Amino acid sequence: FRHHPAVTGAKVGVIGFSMGTDVALELNRRVPEAFSAIVLFYGGSWYDLSKFPLPIMGHFAGNDEYEPVNQVQALHGDNVTIHVYPDARHWFFEDDRPEFNARDAALAWDRTLAFLSGSLSVGRVAG
Repeated sequence: FRHHPAVTGAKVGVIGFSMGTDVALELNRRVPEAFSAIVLFYGGSWYDLSKFPLPIMGHFAGNDEYEPVNQVQALHGDNVTIHVYPDARHWFFEDDRPEFNARDAALAWDRTLAFLSGSLSVGRVAG
């Protein structure tokens, strides 16, 4: 993916949603240079994020049968930032799902853009 013509910088960030968080974290665990930053949306809470040296931001629902809030609250690491949206449910970011929460999705997106902008600061994917 670093050689894709739309990638204009040396640093690449990834955003994973639900099961996609596992894909991103597992790829980065196996190939540590894969990404420069990872954003997790309601997934990956069973990983020990403190073992990942890159910046990670997580967005989790306060009411999530797949990602228990006590498990999410135990996440930590020097480069880890976790946000819990108390009124949200799993898939709160996806506007085609009944769990969609416009307020929390907008806040999570603003936080994601600020995080990636600061973490990547060099180049971006065009398009």
